[in-house]
Amino acid sequence: MTTPHHVILDSLLGKEQYEACRSTVEDMIKLQMEAAQPDDHELAHLHLFLCRALQGEHRHDQAGAKADIAEFLARKLKDWNLVREALYRAGFNYIQAGNYPTAVERFTASLDYGDDQFKAKALFNRGHAHERQLAFSFAAQDMEQAIQLVGDKEPSLLRDCRMNLAWHLILLGEFERAEKELNRLSAHGPEDRYTQLQMAHDRLHILHLKGEGREALLNAVTALRQAGTDYPDVKALVGLTLMSVSVEEGLVEQGFALGVLSKRLAGKANRLDLDQAASRKMQALEFSAGADCLAQSLLRSGQVAQGALSARRTQKRVNIGGVN
Repeated sequence: MTTPHHVILDSLLGKEQYEACRSTVEDMIKLQMEAAQPDDHELAHLHLFLCRALQGEHRHDQAGAKADIAEFLARKLKDWNLVREALYRAGFNYIQAGNYPTAVERFTASLDYGDDQFKAKALFNRGHAHERQLAFSFAAQDMEQAIQLVGDKEPSLLRDCRMNLAWHLILLGEFERAEKELNRLSAHGPEDRYTQLQMAHDRLHILHLKGEGREALLNAVTALRQAGTDYPDVKALVGLTLMSVSVEEGLVEQGFALGVLSKRLAGKANRLDLDQAASRKMQALEFSAGADCLAQSLLRSGQVAQGALSARRTQKRVNIGGVN
């Protein structure tokens, strides 16, 4: 159901005027709710527009909740195309919000609707949600199913599925299978620079996991030079791998500095999962090396001022526990 005001809302979203779209939709929903007989179909569409506007504002939890409302209304109306879209949008936003179990539920439910291309995209996204819960075997299975469904119909989606499958296999320690997927990607001809950098990272991570740290360091430096000022998400991945290599080589302070760098890059790329991974690694390193080592590393890299370190130590001495 496309109406003139839907076209206007789509135009606002296309121009990234998310606040204007959200404000307009909220007023329209209020008018519908005040009507003697609200139009559930219109309300379902409006909640999807609201979801998209909130997504544009990076308010992902709220966006997912609005998509859930749209799904409820669409099921009531038995509009299965609208149900499918609502489930998909909810799943996507719950991933961005870090609510991975709910994202898995939404994408799983969406698989009951749509053609093979839609199901391939849903499986691809569900695989991401599994990965971020460290369920790498489930993530790999989703990518394999997506590859079967998409075939050669969408080369970019097929490429992304293969790239993600290779990464999940690496994390599972199945290096031979991962190399086969990376070789399949290379066999398709010259890839874009982003894919080449992803592949370079994956191969250096294999070297790291095989204990070939020195060669991994050389490959990592090459990958970072190739990236230049672009692709902060790939650079964050490289930083995390370098962090692990540095710690194994006994370069603890460098490891902390790389953790800070990875968090910065993850923030720039709006990748909550990479930010969380960097935080976990830094917390583990602080536990094993001690807080003072972390503080000195941050001080040398210019992340904190000397006074902040003194305040941190003072705070730790007076914080004796208890609840307010």
